[in-house]
Amino acid sequence: RVIVEDSVADEFCEKLVAATEKLQMGNPLESTTTLGTLISEKAAIQVEETVNNAVAEGAEILTGGKRDGAFYCATVIDDVTLDMDLVVRETFGPVAPIIRVKNLDEAIEAANATEYGLQAGVFTESYSSAMRCANEIEAGTVFVNKQSTFRTDNMPFGGFKNSGVGKEGIKYAVDEMTKTKLIGLNLR
Repeated sequence: RVIVEDSVADEFCEKLVAATEKLQMGNPLESTTTLGTLISEKAAIQVEETVNNAVAEGAEILTGGKRDGAFYCATVIDDVTLDMDLVVRETFGPVAPIIRVKNLDEAIEAANATEYGLQAGVFTESYSSAMRCANEIEAGTVFVNKQSTFRTDNMPFGGFKNSGVGKEGIKYAVDEMTKTKLIGLNLR
């Protein structure tokens, strides 16, 4: 889900489409490939159906939206609403659904309008907006002005709501796999 303030959404979509169209779909063993197949053709068909349903409900494909066997083209889809399956359920495919909002309040509301909460990325020039998002968005990770590719083993990684149970990361994994117990003995 890509939540974008309406005042910059057209420009954002234009730039995202241009970047998306540069992706090369193909064999991941080829050095020019940036996008391989989904886990199976069945998975690609599921993504295709989810995107097609969103279009039938009023969304618009800006680029992509095509399947070839287990391949599914990187897709940018605009005018997505919060009640569409594309955003209600996790779509495990190369799809960027654009959700347009009027302001920061709507953006936070849209970010939290899901039963999932693994990661969120926020781009803003305002410190107060950044801190509001960091505090109010219900996600295990909130990145501000940084893409979500940054991760180290000592960071707690995991989601809120239905995005997993527990945290990854060395200390957190050990905590998750350890049962702490207090035992009091009186041997008299």
